[in-house]
Amino acid sequence: MIDVPESVWWRRWLIALGLWIARCAGWEDYTDVLVRHLPPADLLEAAIRITAQLARRPGASGEFKRHEALRALLNMFPDARERDCALAIELAIR
Repeated sequence: MIDVPESVWWRRWLIALGLWIARCAGWEDYTDVLVRHLPPADLLEAAIRITAQLARRPGASGEFKRHEALRALLNMFPDARERDCALAIELAIR
């Protein structure tokens, strides 16, 4: 059995309960609730480009490269939230 933290289990259960109640009340458009938040496409493309450049840098640690990529994205997109930039970096690495 997979070891899931109890807070995550409760959150999932409460979301499922809320969606079930909404469906019983006649709400049909609940698919948007389940879609994850994704950063804008231009931010994601820039993150892919930056992480590819930093991956070729020898001798630097992964945390240093992530910090450099985050700094570069925040400089390129000053209005973007740090959370969106960090998510774009994680998606670019995978």
